[in-house]
Amino acid sequence: MDKELYIIEPHPFKENIIFSADFDGNIILWDIELGIILNIFKEMAMPINLPNVDTPIVDGHFSPDGYSFCVSTFYGTFTLYGYGSKEIYKYSYYD
Repeated sequence: MDKELYIIEPHPFKENIIFSADFDGNIILWDIELGIILNIFKEMAMPINLPNVDTPIVDGHFSPDGYSFCVSTFYGTFTLYGYGSKEIYKYSYYD
């Protein structure tokens, strides 16, 4: 991470959990009470025909239940990160 953070988002009910995101496309899930990284994600929603360009993350939020979070990019794409069953997304349309 050599660029500044753009997002720091607190978990909706676990006060020790946050995620941060930057213009390099890095998303880091933190336990700030223990001072440790829980997971690192790399946003891969690249614009067409520019495969080596960073994917700047411009916004992100946890879901109200805290089981997932979503980030959106400078290019107008978004990604939902979470755990559990993917069944509810089975019939979602790609757009």
